Amino acid sequence: MQRFPRWLLLALVAGVVLYFLLSRLRFVVLVHISFWQALLIVGIVIVVLFVGLDHLLNRNRGSAES
Repeated sequence: MQRFPRWLLLALVAGVVLYFLLSRLRFVVLVHISFWQALLIVGIVIVVLFVGLDHLLNRNRGSAES
């Protein structure tokens, strides 16, 4: 099975997260956080989803050494 390109996976995860955030903009939630805290939260979500999907899509299907 071919490996899934990491840059494509990262772009897909970032696109899904940004789409989810932008599609929910009609609901206004007032939260007292700074811009950098919001950016950090979005970044953490993207990294966690990227690492999880990368592990699921690119893991080995079994090694010949074992």
